[in-house]
Amino acid sequence: MGEAAALLSALSWAATSVLMVTLSRRISGTTQTALRLVIAAVILPLLVIGTGRTSEISAASVGVVLAMATSGLLGFGLGDAIYTRALALEGLQRTFPVVQAVFLSTTTLGGVLLLGEPFDWTLPLGALFVGTGSYVLVVRAAPVAAPAEALPTAGDEGAVLRSVPSRWTAMEGYAALLVAPLLWTTATMLLARESADLGALAAGALRTPAAAIGMLAVTVGTRLPELRRAVIDRRTMAVVAVTALTGSVAGTLLYTFAVLEAGAARTAVLTGASPLLALSLAIAFLGERLSRASLVGTLLCVAGILLTVS
Repeated sequence: MGEAAALLSALSWAATSVLMVTLSRRISGTTQTALRLVIAAVILPLLVIGTGRTSEISAASVGVVLAMATSGLLGFGLGDAIYTRALALEGLQRTFPVVQAVFLSTTTLGGVLLLGEPFDWTLPLGALFVGTGSYVLVVRAAPVAAPAEALPTAGDEGAVLRSVPSRWTAMEGYAALLVAPLLWTTATMLLARESADLGALAAGALRTPAAAIGMLAVTVGTRLPELRRAVIDRRTMAVVAVTALTGSVAGTLLYTFAVLEAGAARTAVLTGASPLLALSLAIAFLGERLSRASLVGTLLCVAGILLTVS
């Protein structure tokens, strides 16, 4: 069940990414993320109350509550924000493969070494196949923009163009490439190790509000006029609400359940197949064509998934 939840989580985030393509023409990735998390931060506690799981939270220790809140802030908040910054500074072709490789490798190693999860050679081999396939799908199969790189991903700032960096900007970019995946790994380790008796719903209800507060603070400080325009635009908010349901609610719950049931390492590998699922949805709903590079990336991802769940 955990492996299935991980793949469904990847599918939910792939669907969210397709929806966010339409939003990217109106608001930045930072504002999208903040609004999506705020909506989810309202929905998840209501689901906890409605399903009678409040006792899981009330019985949790202060340490567990703080660990879940920290996990959400590091992963959904700071990690996503720094990833967005890395895209703007380094471009998609450099950012994606480095971030993907660091996240997959550190989470796989962390799951085995720190959490005592079972290890066999199909796990790193599956991670290699999924990582390579995702790289081919996102970078090699992506249309080339000229003269600079557009950043057509769910977390970008809406086609931010890469410019020649200064020395300090370059150092900031290199740091962002490493810090973002390490924050995601740390968040996943905290979730897997400190969740105690919390179920996926209760853990999500603790993680998401902390992330929402962090991202909202960043957005208010850097993009307040854009945030105001988005909030009063009913059409924009309707799409944001859908992405909150598919990504920050369904995706978060499925990911949390997968980590708790299948382990951090396998979950990281399987959710790394999200670009494969996003490609399928883009072909079906956005009219994109399946190129030779896309086919190769697809086959690599499928092979990695089969190795991981075998």
